[in-house]
Amino acid sequence: MEKDIIRFRHLLHQNPELSGNEFATQKRIIEFVKQFNPDEVLKLAGTGLAIIYKGIESGKTLIFRADIDALPIQENNLKIKYSSINQGVAHLCGHDGHTAILLALAKKLSKKRPERGRVVLLFQPAEETGRGAKMVLNDENFNKIKTDYIFGFHNLPGFEKNTFFIKDGIFAAASCGLIVEFQGRTAHAAEPEKGINPAFAIAHLVQYIRKELNRKIRYEDLAFATIIHINVGEIAFGTSPGKATLMLTLRALRDDDLTKMLDSFKQELAHICRSEKIAYTINKTEEFPSLKNNSVLFEQVSYIAKKSAYKTKVLKEAFRWSEDFAYFSKKYPVFYFGVGAGNIPSLHSVDYDFPDDIIVRTAGFLEKIVRNIK
Repeated sequence: MEKDIIRFRHLLHQNPELSGNEFATQKRIIEFVKQFNPDEVLKLAGTGLAIIYKGIESGKTLIFRADIDALPIQENNLKIKYSSINQGVAHLCGHDGHTAILLALAKKLSKKRPERGRVVLLFQPAEETGRGAKMVLNDENFNKIKTDYIFGFHNLPGFEKNTFFIKDGIFAAASCGLIVEFQGRTAHAAEPEKGINPAFAIAHLVQYIRKELNRKIRYEDLAFATIIHINVGEIAFGTSPGKATLMLTLRALRDDDLTKMLDSFKQELAHICRSEKIAYTINKTEEFPSLKNNSVLFEQVSYIAKKSAYKTKVLKEAFRWSEDFAYFSKKYPVFYFGVGAGNIPSLHSVDYDFPDDIIVRTAGFLEKIVRNIK
């Protein structure tokens, strides 16, 4: 066990920071990684870092990404002594563990530099809000690196511990949140005909989403919408409401299916609101493209794992959740995989804690990729 790495992971767990505010986390990583003698340390995306190790000979530049932000959830875990000291903020997704894995890799690289090219350890902020990857891609320091391949990973509670779950092609779904605001006209509840109640427009849309938008035969692959919030008027029994809000998430494995869903919803929304004589606005939020693994990298990583006796399992289906790492996949060849975390509480649970005993093996797997990727 890498006791120094684990102690540092516990320190991060105890001092979590929300997306875009990872200033102390950034400082702690810089101080900790100094002992592993990186060739260069670059700040990027505000609170992110790129730790660079140069190879002996020229070659490809490989980036390994870990996310560093925490969640706005109050931790409740009496089993650990390093619970969050920041009220309402906690590392309940394992980003502290992902960071520790890259630092364990840094320790290995400090003992034996890459033979060729460069290895960049990317500590990315703001994954939870979906903003971090785009911020990194737009950063001048990142674009100076001239990347060839980018690798990413996430721990998977409920999956066999220390097994690596891999997939060719689409690994995680595209998604988009929609916020629709309706503006009708209030009236006395005794005279609703004098107003314009948006509840009827929402009722039509809900049925459309259920019966039409979510019809499987409309799409090439899995695609569906989930209604997450509806608010109509106020709690006032004497008033027919004039305002309403509808929020939903569109989700699809294929980007073109997501576009098809969005276009179809917008058309129906416009049609219903015209019929009901209601004004509306629609805004998108938390947009993610699909995360698609590069087929050549899939074949290489599969071979490296088999040759090095690391256990892998090929996923038959893509995950329905989304990941902002997908933005990297739109510009570079990428490979993203899951790390089995064993029988522990699920991600974002109040008592979740990253399993320390998967750090060393995962870092070893990453090192094998460094030494053997072509």
